[in-house]
Amino acid sequence: MAKTDQSKVAYALTFAAVPASALAGATTYQSSKATHIPVMPAKPASETEGVMSYDERLIDAKLEAVEARTESKFAQMMGELRVISAGVTSLAEKVGELKADVGGVKAATAGVKWNIAALGLTLGGLIIAIAAFGTQILDMALTLVNTKP
Repeated sequence: MAKTDQSKVAYALTFAAVPASALAGATTYQSSKATHIPVMPAKPASETEGVMSYDERLIDAKLEAVEARTESKFAQMMGELRVISAGVTSLAEKVGELKADVGGVKAATAGVKWNIAALGLTLGGLIIAIAAFGTQILDMALTLVNTKP
């Protein structure tokens, strides 16, 4: 067993009720938390058959704690996903409303587009007419002004 494993076991064993007879043959380990913490040596398989050792109970407790943390994190993530899902749903509803509004605007502006096109064609024709017949109109106006009665 590595020194870090020994320190974890030793720290866990300080909180467990260890009978004095079970400490026979245990070594001590010095820690900043406490001094002379008994560290249980590994027992042969024949002595631990049918009975859970302290190490096994510690591992089971750690596994249960990890499982509980994992389940709580999973529940938190599911809650966050529900919030995100609700936000996406409301966003989709707003986009649908905007599409309906844009459709109404397109229908309303269709008439204005035709008016602008007709005005442009009329102004274009007027400009061409002035360019083509401008000199003739000017000559007629000058002859009217210069004619004396």
